[in-house]
Amino acid sequence: MTAAAPTLEVVAPQGQPADREAAYLAHVESEVQWHSREARRARRFHFWLRTLATIGGTGMAVVSATAQLAPWAPALGAAVAVAGQVLDLGQYRERWCEYRRICERLKSELRRYRAGARPYATAAKLDELVDRVEAVLEEGLGQWSARAARVDAPGKAER
Repeated sequence: MTAAAPTLEVVAPQGQPADREAAYLAHVESEVQWHSREARRARRFHFWLRTLATIGGTGMAVVSATAQLAPWAPALGAAVAVAGQVLDLGQYRERWCEYRRICERLKSELRRYRAGARPYATAAKLDELVDRVEAVLEEGLGQWSARAARVDAPGKAER
């Protein structure tokens, strides 16, 4: 006599989907929303800091050439240096690209799953979706860990 394979019983809070497929699709949708939000946030930080550094850098020439404004040149230079360091340490461009890439891959997997396209044209399509989505998320986590290790290592920050 063989034992039946254990089944996953989903106990959902009120207002949440009760079946396994709906629960996992809701999870993937929440991951898409999170990565999209974080990509927008990183993009905003990247552009604001780059704009500050660019305007400050070009403004230093104007400020130092004007006798009345020349005392402000060191403060402007310090602001440019701080913006550059925050941009470098925060790695906002890299985060923006990474979060956007993950978001788009997750959305692609969802579209293919809902359309029943390969590899989701089988009876085990939900299991395939779980495997593929988790692989995307694990890959993103691995890239985050590698990036964090580069920043933490003195003199090893990637430019």
